[in-house]
Amino acid sequence: MWERSKSAIVRYSVNFGAIKLNGISTDGYALYKAAKTVYSGGADISLSELRDWTLIDNTTTLAIFSGIMLSRNGIRTPNFKA
Repeated sequence: MWERSKSAIVRYSVNFGAIKLNGISTDGYALYKAAKTVYSGGADISLSELRDWTLIDNTTTLAIFSGIMLSRNGIRTPNFKA
């Protein structure tokens, strides 16, 4: 997916229409749809699609959910008190 997508990323924007999707795997397509959903705030992929293990494997689903959490919360370090 990265090889197909990197030319569509310019500065702080992504041109999803420039990403060629022909011949990609189901997992690659799920990553594309999830990234587009997070980026645009739309609803291009449903929770039922994400939880269907026959469509998307667990590693891809975990990567998608991690990306969603990062986009919502950023990267934070825990506050540990001794």
